[in-house]
Amino acid sequence: MNDVVRNYTWGNLKRRRRSVHHRSRGLAKFLLPVFAVMIVGYLWLTRDNYMPNEFIPADSGVEIYMLNPVDKRTDIFSSRVFSLAPEGSEAHGVVNQLAGELPLPEWLLNNICAGPFHVSAASADHLGDAVIMTRMTRVGTLTSRLASFAPQVHVEYTGGLRLRYIPDASLYYAVRGRTLLVSMSRNRLVYALTLHPTNALEASQYRQGVLAATQADLFCRLGPEAFPWTPPVFAQMETALRVGSDTVHLTTNGTLSPAFTEHYTPFLATLTPQPLPMPLDGFLTTSVAANMDLPALLTHLSESLPALAAAAEMLAEPQPEDMTAELIEDMQTLLQQALRSTGSRMRFAWSDLDPYEMMPAPLISATFDINTYDVIALFERVAPAPEVSSGVDLAPRLDEEHMLAYAPFVGGEAIEPAITLYANGMLVSSSANLAREQLRTAPLTETYPQDGNLFLRIQPHPMATAIVDVAREFAASGLLRAHTEPSLEAAAAPWLDAVEAIDSVVLFAYGDNGQLHADLTLTMHDASDTPNAATPLEAADEE
Repeated sequence: MNDVVRNYTWGNLKRRRRSVHHRSRGLAKFLLPVFAVMIVGYLWLTRDNYMPNEFIPADSGVEIYMLNPVDKRTDIFSSRVFSLAPEGSEAHGVVNQLAGELPLPEWLLNNICAGPFHVSAASADHLGDAVIMTRMTRVGTLTSRLASFAPQVHVEYTGGLRLRYIPDASLYYAVRGRTLLVSMSRNRLVYALTLHPTNALEASQYRQGVLAATQADLFCRLGPEAFPWTPPVFAQMETALRVGSDTVHLTTNGTLSPAFTEHYTPFLATLTPQPLPMPLDGFLTTSVAANMDLPALLTHLSESLPALAAAAEMLAEPQPEDMTAELIEDMQTLLQQALRSTGSRMRFAWSDLDPYEMMPAPLISATFDINTYDVIALFERVAPAPEVSSGVDLAPRLDEEHMLAYAPFVGGEAIEPAITLYANGMLVSSSANLAREQLRTAPLTETYPQDGNLFLRIQPHPMATAIVDVAREFAASGLLRAHTEPSLEAAAAPWLDAVEAIDSVVLFAYGDNGQLHADLTLTMHDASDTPNAATPLEAADEE
């Protein structure tokens, strides 16, 4: 075998190298212009040459703003709050559908909904005609344009506009710059695309909506056309929704319509925050601080709520014969005359429900600011109680130790209406024993930490349990129509399970010279204190 290294060369090496270089340079001369045209075309097709507010009618009754809806969807439906919907209910089906599989790949949705997500509608009655607007990335814009060539997408020409229509989804859409507009209503979409600048939402208002959405999960702006009320209640109302792992917080700010306040609630135009009395304990409790006393408040409210007319008339100024009456012989007269002297601060509480009385007896109490000397003067006019009573006994008895007047009425201790006094107010209760207990333990003279006009707290689980206990007594006696004991348990169980995890629902509201502010908060018990319930996203993953 020969070990000599051989070198084979075909042709001239320099010439071959020069030929390859010449061909490469020729190919580059051809490809570079192609790439340049492609880049210019890509930049041209995905340019952002429209402002989003140009497509939002200034007279929209409903506007909804949301940022990064794909990410927000994950955060929102990871909350335990959405697991409260009972299985089999319509609400449970809607939540599962929204939390279920996305109609498009997540990466594509993130490119289609890369900026503010906006919904506009003429009114709340026409949400089906709403126009949805999203801001897209360049990739999302190019994808949406390429999608128009898909066989499922049809082209429709309307009013000189070229729209895309997806028959399977009954959706119309159009792309303007990097803005995607979608609607189930062709007319509403055309209206949005052909808005005159003077009829479009101002850019500053759009920016304010986007800014508000950065501080909430969902921001909604409602105009006077949102609801078909005449006159409209609000000139404008804004609502922000925040969903936490164990809470839901809804904040509302609104400007009352001058026409509404003039015709129905003139006192709201001058309402301002007041010191609120500390709420009483109970599964339904409220505190009110108005800018007028109770008789005047009922008189004003009865003008728009005729159901209150009887109560307003009962507390009207007493007739001369009432003022000169020497003795008070029944509890109704005592309460009626006492309430005529009440001030602007009051509390109400429903603390329990006794199912074992001759009739289900709610344990209710209320307090009112009052000049206590006026009530003491009424106590002094109480007639001596009859030695023997039969039937319903409403004659007041005096418990001088507790400065309390009560009537045996009918039944047991849970049905003994009572009136008593504390430092600067009057306590009224459906039970004398409850009144004595609250005199000893309730924060009757304390004030809520924040000034306002209304505080309302509901504890759904104890309330629902008390109501179901009463229903059980009726079912056991055969007095509950359409239900036996087993069927009642089956119907009540899902709802009792659902509300068991809720700690409370709290509403705090106040007015400020025609402006109304309200905070609504739902709080759940600690997860360790309640049975484990899968969130909608966890349930969707399991399926």
